[in-house]
Amino acid sequence: GAVRNLAAKTYAAFIPPHKIPHILFTMASTNISDNKPNFKHSYFLTQLYLYIRAKNES
Repeated sequence: GAVRNLAAKTYAAFIPPHKIPHILFTMASTNISDNKPNFKHSYFLTQLYLYIRAKNES
């Protein structure tokens, strides 16, 4: 959990602000199969951190 959390946070931190909405939209419209729970969790965390950044920087 901690490693995935850190990876998601790090990735989200380096996205240029103007790209955040596009990436969030792309992620939201991507369907991940339930047989990859780790990947799905990382994906969710990344979306969460990007959303927080977008909210704080706007």
